[in-house]
Formats: sequence, C-alpha cells, structure tokens
Amino acid sequence: MGSFGDASSHSRLHKLFRFPDVGFYAAACGRIDRAAELTQLIYQNLRTLDSSARTYGACHQRIALSCFIYKRDRFMLEELPKAGIAPSLEELVRVVTPGVDSALLERWQGYNFGCDLIVGFFDTRGRAHLFCSDATDLTLQNCSYPGFAAVGSGADNAMFWLSYRQHTQGMGMRRSAYHAYEAKLMAEKSAHVNEHVEVLLASATERWYISTHRKGSDESAPVTLAELADLYEQYGPRSTLDIETMTLELGKSAGQP
Repeated sequence: MGSFGDASSHSRLHKLFRFPDVGFYAAACGRIDRAAELTQLIYQNLRTLDSSARTYGACHQRIALSCFIYKRDRFMLEELPKAGIAPSLEELVRVVTPGVDSALLERWQGYNFGCDLIVGFFDTRGRAHLFCSDATDLTLQNCSYPGFAAVGSGADNAMFWLSYRQHTQGMGMRRSAYHAYEAKLMAEKSAHVNEHVEVLLASATERWYISTHRKGSDESAPVTLAELADLYEQYGPRSTLDIETMTLELGKSAGQP
C-alpha cells in the first residue's frame, strides 16, 4: 500500500511512475510523495540528454546524481534546522565548524529520505536496463543481470519466487509479466502488502500499457490481468488440500495397510 506518513497508507496511492518520452519507468515503496519528487527529478535530468546520448553510462550517472541531489536537498530541509542551521547551502557554509561538520556527516550517513525505487530505462539502442536505489546509502545496484528486482515489505518473498522461476532479462514479455504477477501474489503473504495488482508493460518504442484491478486492462496489451489470472490457474503453485488422500492411495497401491 502507498504510504504518506509514518503510519498512514491506502491503495489509491499508485506506486508506478512512467516517463515514456525518455524511456524511464519506476516502481516505488515507502513514502510515495517522496518517490514522486525523486522520479520527477530523475526525469528532468534524463531530459537534458539528447536521445542519441542516452547511453547506459550517461543514464546511470544522471540517475545516481538525481538520488544524491534529492538526499542532499531533503537533508537540508529536515536535518539542518534540528542543528539550528537555516536550510540552505549558503548558511551551512557560513556557520559550519569542524565539530558541526563531523556531527552533520554522522547524521548524513544514517539519513533515509523515505523511499526506495526500482528504476528501468531504455538506452539509445533500445536495450533495457534495471536498477534498484537505496534511500540511505545511495547505492544504485545494477539488477539487469539476472533481470529482476523487488522492494518493500514483500520483497524477500518476491525475490525468492523470481529466483525459483530462474527469471532472466531475455525472456519474452508474456512470460516476464507472468513471473512478475506470480511474485506479486507471493509478496501478498507478507504483512502490509495488499491484494491490488497494477501491471506496467513498457517497450523501447515508447509504447506502454498499464492494467489495474480497478480499471482493468487495455485489450490491445500484449497480456492482460485476466490472462495472467488464467495462467496462474494453469502454472501457479498447486494446492495441497488432497495430500492426505493421495498418500493413502499411494500406500494401498504399494501393498501397505
């Protein structure tokens, strides 16, 4: 569920962000208001790149820089006033001393701006890349290999299932969407993960599709939510309701009492 405070959330706060004109898409967990600010900053920095210059390295650098700038600005707004310093770089430079600098550095290292992101983008050649950002230490992990990532309270369950399916980046859109759908159902077994599903399918041609439980699916989409539900009936984990009966029958066939 989308969060907007320390203890408040509801399912109408959407966690997916899309900027198809620059080939940038994201999914968020945590403070959705912060994620909206951060993704907009990433978008503005990617826009400054000419379409022919959106290489892996250039996009990686712009996304990492955006995360750093966002943490810096949020830190100034929230942490500097606690130290009696006005939230501006000019004021910080004016009043900083070695002691203040050491204290602020310690705060900076532990400061979390409130949201983690899964970032996907298409480079100038149309190749897909996947990253996962961390709101505390600003790591931007390349998840393009094997080709999946998860964030939020259900992330461990989702990552386990995607690993079990041996998902890789090169799989087709229908199979990839189904693996993600399964992983989301697995994530629902964790606390604080609701049953609403939103699926975003994107391509390097700026064509994208979004499906939700509330609004349904675009019928022209390569795969719809209804199709994913049908596939789950065929390929999903099998129920164990009849396991006692099956065991009894197997024992009788083997000549056991």
